[in-house]
Amino acid sequence: MGGAADAAAGTRKSIREEAPATFKLEVNGAYPEGASRSTMPGNVLAILPVLPEGLEYRIVDTHLVLMDLDANIVVDYLLDVM
Repeated sequence: MGGAADAAAGTRKSIREEAPATFKLEVNGAYPEGASRSTMPGNVLAILPVLPEGLEYRIVDTHLVLMDLDANIVVDYLLDVM
C-alpha cells in the first residue's frame, strides 16, 4: 500500500478511535447527552461542503451526521458513508 491508500487507512483509524457510542439516529432527534463528539479528519472535511456557523459534521459508527451544535440535534444523516 502507499499514498492514498495509507491516508485512507489512517483516516478510518482516527475516526474509529474517537467514535461515539452508537445510538439511534433520528432527524431532529437529540444527540445523546454526554456522548463524545469525534473530530472530523481534515482530509474528509476538505471534500465536504463548507457549513454555516453552528453546524458541524460528525461520524457515528459508519454514518455521516450533520449536527446543529446550539440545539444539540441531528439535522440530517447519511447511512454507511464511512
